[in-house]
Amino acid sequence: MTEDTSVRSVVWLVLVPLAAAATAFVCQLPAGGSDPALVALNVLICSVFALVGAMIARDPRMFGLGACLVLSGLLWASRWLYTWDGGVWAYLGFEGWVLFWVPTVVAVLTYPTGRTDGRVERAFLLVTVVGLPVTWNAAALFTTAEWVEYPAGAWWPTLVTSFPLSQATQTGAVLFTTALAVTLLVLLVRRVRRASRLDRHLLIPIFATFVVAGLAASQATWYLADFTRSRISLGQLPSMLSVLAVPVAFGVLHLRRQIAHAEVGQSLAELLVASTPDRATGRTGQSRSSAGLDGDAVDPAMVRDLVRRTLDAPSTDLLVADGAGGYWDVDGNPCRPPLDDERLLIPIRSADDVLVGLLVARPDLDRHLDVVEATVAAISLLLENARLEMMMRERAELAETALDRLVRDGVAQHQNLRDQLRATTGRRLLAVAAQLGEVRRQTDDPRVTEAVETAHRELRAAFRDIRALAAGTGPTVLRESGLRAAIDLAAGTLPIAVETDVVDGRFAPEIELAVYYTVSEALTNVYRHAAARRTRVSVSVCGRDLVVRVVDDGRGGADIRSGRGLTGLADRVRAVGGQFAVESPPGGPTAVTATVPAAVATRT
Repeated sequence: MTEDTSVRSVVWLVLVPLAAAATAFVCQLPAGGSDPALVALNVLICSVFALVGAMIARDPRMFGLGACLVLSGLLWASRWLYTWDGGVWAYLGFEGWVLFWVPTVVAVLTYPTGRTDGRVERAFLLVTVVGLPVTWNAAALFTTAEWVEYPAGAWWPTLVTSFPLSQATQTGAVLFTTALAVTLLVLLVRRVRRASRLDRHLLIPIFATFVVAGLAASQATWYLADFTRSRISLGQLPSMLSVLAVPVAFGVLHLRRQIAHAEVGQSLAELLVASTPDRATGRTGQSRSSAGLDGDAVDPAMVRDLVRRTLDAPSTDLLVADGAGGYWDVDGNPCRPPLDDERLLIPIRSADDVLVGLLVARPDLDRHLDVVEATVAAISLLLENARLEMMMRERAELAETALDRLVRDGVAQHQNLRDQLRATTGRRLLAVAAQLGEVRRQTDDPRVTEAVETAHRELRAAFRDIRALAAGTGPTVLRESGLRAAIDLAAGTLPIAVETDVVDGRFAPEIELAVYYTVSEALTNVYRHAAARRTRVSVSVCGRDLVVRVVDDGRGGADIRSGRGLTGLADRVRAVGGQFAVESPPGGPTAVTATVPAAVATRT
């Protein structure tokens, strides 16, 4: 953090609580002479809300949560506007009390990540934000100030004065609020049950404090409060104390997390410097950048050893997520996490909330979850780098294996093709050429002569294509005119409807050859096996990749493991560093997709 940023943070942490305190003092100024202690307590509540919210909002990912806490403090201040006799102040105080719970509920339900957990919680927040003010304001339209124990002279938005209707609408608002409270309690319990043990030590204190505060505040307001005078009744004290516990709980947990993160970060930094050997001298004491924090390779075993020393837990292990639902151990071998209850499994996530690994520890570490959480946060970047490196290594190994298999198969096929051309195809074409020459010598008909000359030209073109195929350079049209012309020609030779959409332009020869054979063999598979009526071929540039798709409306059920056809296609694509996928549910459609990396494909 730069010096300017630190100064702005300090100013923010000072000005926001001061502004909230000043707002709270002004809102309850008439009660300052008669109830100075209660006024000071409310000023303290608003200041603590604002201070904790400003502290949390310094984290960009938690800005919304922090802003909700600041807003809750300001709305709590407006709660006491009823102490100003007359005018609209009583109604504004009523509005402040109703609205206070909206940002508070949002803050509780989005803690500690700053976001909700799924559509159900988002729907609940929408209903709360809209429904709570609407129901209570609707109830206010059919009542008067004195009926809800405010001064008789206070302004109230009464639409119809009807005591039975007032009772009915208030009862409806109470039932709606109760339903929201019960639903919120169910969501909180659900969140705790679904959370990892590491998250539960953060969620339970906040949730328990909020539930107790809500019950105490609502009961105290409903049964003990007196709003008919320009003072704060002593019956409001339980409500104030219980509400004060909410920002205090947020603040204590936030400070504990910050302190633990700082201590663990310092410990990890010292261990990295002390344990990383210098590549040139073999001595320890190398900088953090050399340990892999600035882009170099990260050894997962080194990260595991750092965690063991930080937590003083030699049995702790580290598993790296492979991105497909499985895990590697620190040596890169596929493995499964333990399923017994004797090990504590703690997920490690990146800044984008992507699972990058698991920390496997002994159960008694749950007594030090602050330190464990800080350790997990500190190593997430290291583990993300290690995970990406292992994924790239696996991808390179797949490409190397595919290339080896493709080369072996290609050599054998090439030799077989050359033998067949010499033994059969070449001799037959030479015989056809000789017969055409004999026909040309024996005829005087110009039309027959012209037809024979055309057949000779096509025969010579066929010879050139066969020689090119035997040499492994692809058909002549591909070399001379590119992918678009070659794929259109290949599609036109099949007795099925094929729609093509191929990007114009030229690419590296090895890429054009791989794409051409991928499309040709995929179309051949469609004709032989799919019983398709229509097929669509597309070759497009997506970002810095060349994407090939062959989609048919046939019977489906194609499996890359069932035969050499699709395996050969996959090998051909992976040999140039690409990716290959087949989607073919029973009943169709079938989609074959190949993606060539930008490092290989170059447009001209």
